[in-house]
Amino acid sequence: MARKRYDVLLLGGGTACGYAAAAFRERDKNSTVAIITADRPPLSKKFIVRDDFTPKDIHAKDPSFYDENGIDLMLNTDIAGIDTEAKEVILGDGSKVGYGKALYALGSSPVELKPLAGAPNTSVLRTTDDAVRLRAMILSADKVVLVGGGYIGAEAAAALAGKGADVTIIERGDSVWNLFPSKAAARAVHRYLEAMGVRILTNQTAVERVDKLLRTDKGEDVPADVVVVCGGAKPNVYLAEQAGLEMGESGVKASSALQSSDPKLWVAGDVAEYPDIITKRNTRIEHHLHAKWTGEHAGRALAGDTKAYRKVPYFFSDVGDLSMILRGDPQPHHQVFLFGDPHEPAFTELYLTNDGNIAGLVDLRTDYKAQEPIDELFERLILEEANLANRLDDLRNPSFNLLDLKG
Repeated sequence: MARKRYDVLLLGGGTACGYAAAAFRERDKNSTVAIITADRPPLSKKFIVRDDFTPKDIHAKDPSFYDENGIDLMLNTDIAGIDTEAKEVILGDGSKVGYGKALYALGSSPVELKPLAGAPNTSVLRTTDDAVRLRAMILSADKVVLVGGGYIGAEAAAALAGKGADVTIIERGDSVWNLFPSKAAARAVHRYLEAMGVRILTNQTAVERVDKLLRTDKGEDVPADVVVVCGGAKPNVYLAEQAGLEMGESGVKASSALQSSDPKLWVAGDVAEYPDIITKRNTRIEHHLHAKWTGEHAGRALAGDTKAYRKVPYFFSDVGDLSMILRGDPQPHHQVFLFGDPHEPAFTELYLTNDGNIAGLVDLRTDYKAQEPIDELFERLILEEANLANRLDDLRNPSFNLLDLKG
């Protein structure tokens, strides 16, 4: 039976909490710890097409980890509120669990497309239950339509097309990855998916499900046995707002050490909005590795290590055989230098500020091993705040080897 009070409560069952628990236990073997969660992501897009994957394959930590480290799990448990004055979490059944310190890491929820909410054979793709339901639907489906061509939509489309499904993407922008800073990478992914046989309808969105058709706002009827809504996600900040925590533009406002406006509450993962000391911008990132790293940092902070979070932002996406990595904070207004061939595709885009500092990097290719030295080099250069103003002539040469910047 769960205790009524814990020294540390971790709210949320995803990557951030799993790694926060591990980092905390490395430093504190004795304090009482519990995780409260209604679900246990993270979810791999491969799950929907891999019969050999089971729900336990997508958990942040093996279940034995929690028993072996004296961490109580309160699974399938809804959180109704947080009382920061009393330092209590109110559960869905009305009971309360006290805490000394807490981590708020409730992740994100998918953005629903209202015209499709509740439609038959239609689902979002975010939780384990979503994936299990979708996998069952797809087994008997000939035609799958993905509404949204962002990261999840593109990754799922490649996975499904690779299994022989007839796949269509409906995207409101002019290409998949429409909001990605590198248009060269977005166009390369778009071409790659089309070469796999994926049909991509741009500059339109879905408005109605009619029998086994999906109607767009341009009046096109798309055959659809199964519809997957991949419309992005919104951070789950409502409980933080109700608890009176200070909010940022889209997340829970935190210090550079990931401490919220309440000195007993830290944040990690999708909900955390903080002044990043590397990019010198307020930052909120939705990505598995970011959740892992911020979770580890918060776990150390809960054990008393309150230094600032200092990690070069990183993002990756695997679309079929294509591997993309992003480092730093590349923006379209930066100076952009292209190396390689976007049509192969095997190329790197380097982004510099006007004064020559490295802002970020995007690399896209099928040979992911070739990305490793590039990734390692630019992680170091960005951490060192390297300035390349004196190397502009080299960078303007498309055949210049970026690894020569090691020196």
